[in-house]
Amino acid sequence: YARKLLSSHPDRTKSQQNAGKQDLAALFDAIELSWYSKVCSLVTSPGLQINGLNEDGMTPLDVALLLGDTPVARVLQHHGAVESLRYMKDPGVRYQHVLALLQETEINRTNVLSNPCTLSIASDPSDSKSSDTDQKLWKYHRMLSTLKNTVLPGMPQRVSVSVLSSSSIKVECYEPADCKHSLITQYRVQRSSCP
Repeated sequence: YARKLLSSHPDRTKSQQNAGKQDLAALFDAIELSWYSKVCSLVTSPGLQINGLNEDGMTPLDVALLLGDTPVARVLQHHGAVESLRYMKDPGVRYQHVLALLQETEINRTNVLSNPCTLSIASDPSDSKSSDTDQKLWKYHRMLSTLKNTVLPGMPQRVSVSVLSSSSIKVECYEPADCKHSLITQYRVQRSSCP
């Protein structure tokens, strides 16, 4: 019934979609500012696509993990946030992507600073493209620093395997005890033919 009601009011649907996009943008801002209480408030917003992408092609969980904000990442994960699939397949892609964003932003900053017309347009320094670019540079440097200082987690604890069918199993495990200040989002499970 609710779906039928929404579809009969296209303005309401567009309004909710716009609100969802605004909430997603606000969520990315709160994550980048490590604003925990705001993140907690926004993740429950109706219409929020918690796995939506930002302009850099990252999910909210990607950004929180790359900024090293474990408490925020845990909240996001609790509400269904996941990492971008391209990062899950090959963790090296994450580093290359952030490095490429950093290099592109540095080039853009050089172009903005070398063009006197661009600098004279902004009367307020906080509104200038240079200031936005500096914030992006800071964010990407922080992400690269987090990646460089990331260490692989230890072995999972209390691993149990249940056979669900002839073609599937269920693996349950708990984070290692020494992993209280970081977040493990995945383990790779490999099949072995050896007993």
